[in-house]
Amino acid sequence: MSARTWTAEQKQAIEARGGAVLVSAAAGSGKTAVLVERVIRMVCDKENPVSLDRLLVVTFTKAAAAEMRERIGAALGNRLAEDPENAYLLRQQMLLPSAQICTMDSFCNTLVKQYFHELDIAPDFRLADDSERRALEEAVLSACVEDLYTQRGEAFSRLSDLFVLGSSDRALKDTILELYGYAQAYPFPERWLSEIAPLYSPTVSVSETVFGKKILETAEARVQDNLRVLRKALNLLGTETPLLAAYEPAIASDIACNETLLATVQEKRWDASIACAESYVPARLKAAPREYSDSDIKANVTAMRNKAKKTLQEISALFPATEAQHRADMEYLQPVIVLLCNTVSAFSARLFAEKKAQNVYDFNDIAHLALRLLVTCDANGAMHRTAVAEELRSRYNEILLDEYQDTNEAQDMLFSAISDNETNLFTVGDVKQSIYGFRMAMPEIFLRRRAAYFEYDGVHFPARITLDRNFRSRKNVADGINYIFGQLMTPQFGGVDYSATERLNPAAPYNAAEDTAVELHILPSDSAEGSCALECRHIAEVIRQTVDSKMPITAKNGEKRPVRYSDFCILMRSSTGGEAYRAALEAVGIPAFYQKKGGFFAMREIEVMTSLLEILNNPLLDVPLCACLLSPIWGFTPDELAEIQMGSHEETLFRKLRTYGSEKCRAFLSDYNELRRLSTVQTPAELLRTVYEKTAYPAIAGSMAGGENRKLNLLLLQTFAEEYTENGKNSLSGFLRYLAKLRENASNVEAASGVSEYADVVRIMTVHKSKGLEFPVVILAKCGTPFNRRDQMKKMLIHPDMKLGLRIYDGENRRTFDSVPYVAAKLAIGEAAQAEELRVLYVALTRAREKLILVGGGNAQRKTESIIQTAAQAVLGETNVPPMFTQKAQSCLDWLLAACMHHPQAESLRESAGIGLRQSTVGGFSLKTVFPNTEPAAVSEPAATVQALPNAQLLSEIESRVQYRYDRLPLSACPSKVSASALNGSDTALAFFASARPAFLGKGGLTPAMRGTLTHRFAEICDFQLAAEHLEAEIERLTAEHQFTAEEAEALDREKLNAFFRSPLFSRMRHADAVYREQKFTVFFPANTVQQGLDAQFADEKVLVQGIIDCAFLENGKLTVVDYKTDRVRTETELSERYKNQLAVYKRAAEEIFGMPVSETLLYSFYLQKEISVNISAF
Repeated sequence: MSARTWTAEQKQAIEARGGAVLVSAAAGSGKTAVLVERVIRMVCDKENPVSLDRLLVVTFTKAAAAEMRERIGAALGNRLAEDPENAYLLRQQMLLPSAQICTMDSFCNTLVKQYFHELDIAPDFRLADDSERRALEEAVLSACVEDLYTQRGEAFSRLSDLFVLGSSDRALKDTILELYGYAQAYPFPERWLSEIAPLYSPTVSVSETVFGKKILETAEARVQDNLRVLRKALNLLGTETPLLAAYEPAIASDIACNETLLATVQEKRWDASIACAESYVPARLKAAPREYSDSDIKANVTAMRNKAKKTLQEISALFPATEAQHRADMEYLQPVIVLLCNTVSAFSARLFAEKKAQNVYDFNDIAHLALRLLVTCDANGAMHRTAVAEELRSRYNEILLDEYQDTNEAQDMLFSAISDNETNLFTVGDVKQSIYGFRMAMPEIFLRRRAAYFEYDGVHFPARITLDRNFRSRKNVADGINYIFGQLMTPQFGGVDYSATERLNPAAPYNAAEDTAVELHILPSDSAEGSCALECRHIAEVIRQTVDSKMPITAKNGEKRPVRYSDFCILMRSSTGGEAYRAALEAVGIPAFYQKKGGFFAMREIEVMTSLLEILNNPLLDVPLCACLLSPIWGFTPDELAEIQMGSHEETLFRKLRTYGSEKCRAFLSDYNELRRLSTVQTPAELLRTVYEKTAYPAIAGSMAGGENRKLNLLLLQTFAEEYTENGKNSLSGFLRYLAKLRENASNVEAASGVSEYADVVRIMTVHKSKGLEFPVVILAKCGTPFNRRDQMKKMLIHPDMKLGLRIYDGENRRTFDSVPYVAAKLAIGEAAQAEELRVLYVALTRAREKLILVGGGNAQRKTESIIQTAAQAVLGETNVPPMFTQKAQSCLDWLLAACMHHPQAESLRESAGIGLRQSTVGGFSLKTVFPNTEPAAVSEPAATVQALPNAQLLSEIESRVQYRYDRLPLSACPSKVSASALNGSDTALAFFASARPAFLGKGGLTPAMRGTLTHRFAEICDFQLAAEHLEAEIERLTAEHQFTAEEAEALDREKLNAFFRSPLFSRMRHADAVYREQKFTVFFPANTVQQGLDAQFADEKVLVQGIIDCAFLENGKLTVVDYKTDRVRTETELSERYKNQLAVYKRAAEEIFGMPVSETLLYSFYLQKEISVNISAF
């Protein structure tokens, strides 16, 4: 394998050492490869190697973490292939499964479980699913709102006027929940809430408040843009003296008024600004000379002036209150804010207390618990590291954070706390791809750090490095993206200067292509079939024509091939309408895949399995029982069921099955009785797995239409059962209630997607789902859909800087009106939302490798012609799209039209605008603008059917493949991964597998096996020193820390434990040079050691073996391995023979972990109260 060539910037990111580094990685720049290479180089550094367990790598999704682990594993494998005997690399490979390459949630969860005793919580807590979390919140919220009603008072009256509609207080509850959720994005939610009310002080002048400053800043920007437009209008008049004489006085008057307003706003004279804006009375334009009746200049100037007049009216609306009115508003609102924030604080405290009582938390709770472990805040607001943070600070040589642009304040502080004063932070992200504002992502954190860091020079830190090379897109595509965003993304809008360092520098090895890489398809808005149906049909035609043309595509291996359906992806801003696109494609014979939202519980295979679980829990439920009997598992026909039901109407169907006596009934009852017996002792996950094995239902479902999807749905049901069991719950009835809650929120449970990566289908997905993916041909649909601005219409608005904006209720006139804080928050939220829409567009466009097709049009409210003309007027006389137009655009189509309007190949677009626009001399990429024919294509008569003759060569090939025998079939029975304990050779008889032991047969309801497990566990977790000196005190300590229940503590066998601590073996361990307890390992063994009787040709195949060594100790330079056993045996030989294979695994694992030979392998039998030396032969 040839070594990869890295760019200079990539090498800097891989090799930079000496301080904090922030990598700004553009789309397709290979950031994941750089992260992996950096980790590998640090691990394999000959001078200063860093072990994998000294690194923390955090990503935002489980898939990304798994991919990162897989890539690091592959890279380690390549290094080991070059040096197979390298003990250090072998150890790193063994450490990889347990290395901390994880998600943010996973890291916090591990941290909280490790230090639970510092938080006064139980260690066996579980994570609530969404339905359980919502139910908890609703219960606590109802109690909090009830308390509010008992308070009465003026503040509550005002609050209820705003949020209680009639007899419904749903809006009030939603407001409390929203404010609570937003506060969780901050390190100290209570502190953030406490900062809101002081902003509403009536004693602070409005122009000095954060709200007033925002409004004045916005007004200044809009007035300046107004002046730009008016001056441009005068310039357009130019030498047209007659028209200039008619129009100049009115335009000059407008300019003077705007200049006066600008000066007033810049001086922060609030009331004067209101008076100036309201006093504006536009002068009438004089009649234009007759020869200018059809003049483009006249039309353009008139449109510009009308726009300026409208903007000035909008500026007047920015000031909702005078200084005096604002003071009165603040006096009115401040008590309301205090009450609302106090209610949210009370709700937060009560909710956490309820969660603690139930020992269940959500991810936000876990993140804040983790933060509480690491940081404290004193009375002055200063942050201090805790002892735990200091401990973790020395644990990691480096902390690597991926997708850093999507962090929030709480997450950022958490990783800052465990870092070495941030000098070992390596952060990677791209602020242009921050599209998760709805998850409380705060891209401003990334921007703030980038602005403060030095440009990388290898000396000064913290440093920033920019990866701008794009290894994904063809040059024409990358140049097209640069052309568009070079005009739209500016420091004023989006916080990014899309200049040389932010542009995509194409570096992908494509051959030159003659075909146009970027196309803009503009659809009319007056189609009889409707804009959505028209767009669906048009896109279907585009795909069919492109495939029929056999457009060449470059495969990832560099070879050329004709385009196929799987090369296309249709992207949408939201999932609305996805099914319509799929139907339109399939209507013309194009295979398509769209992942519908929800639908999981409506799938036939899931209905059958849930019905079976229901009757295993309660056989008297007739409807689920009918569903099972009619399923392919037991194959009853409706007629057979009707005949069975003809008996007594008072009996249940299950009882009738018992008395009917047919062969089918007996077979069903036999299966049922066995599964019912298993359901009493197995967890839901184990039971479901058993059901799958005994009924072969996954195989049956796989033979149905859409079989792959059906099998994946069954696996997803199994995953739900695993998650339920992992949370410490084992009852079948509880699992059924869990499924019922999931079914209530079925829209959030999607059916599994069985589409293969290689399936030849057109993918249809949202832009958010496409992040991280790439496709040869991307079609961005619905570009003309207006932006969703519903978040700006709520009665309460929340923003990081503006904090909170509320409206005011006028009880006398029964209406609400805007306050200054509300208008300021609305402006800030609007700007942030618009900037995120621009970043969503960037993510969509950068998914394309070879061709980018942008499709959109108007609708009944905004005609296509109007959108084109507005965009043309915005860029008339401009070299770039004005930032104010970008900020106020209503759809992506507005942006795309304005950005492309001057392109040399956009002549048809300029003609459609009907405005005399200049043509740019620089395009930088080939652009095709399309105004498609909207009439449906005529349906041609089908060609006559021609009988095809058999293809002898193809028939021979089919026969050969059908008769093929897999040459490695014997390995199919050999597991790829086993636990060390599975190799000990002991079997559990099936007869005892499903036998439940009555409580009275064991002490305190515990079986002897359970008590043996407790003894083993005590030896694993106890403090040896304390237990040897005072056993009872150590038991009490562990019980107080919730490691044992009171019943379990009582059941511990003190005699056997004391015997261990008095034994010669413990004395050796106590005086050893080093003792290693609970050592996890992963090693590879030859397959014939796991699967007896394998052919010699398979003997060298590897099987992954995992386990935990109870104890190993170093004594006089020699290593001894010890395994604790609590089995009831008669002789030492019996125990030795039973576990010698397991000890052989431990011996080999210890030698790889510690890099030294094991001199002795021992078993300690608590039952026999002695150590047993086991002679290990080759294994």
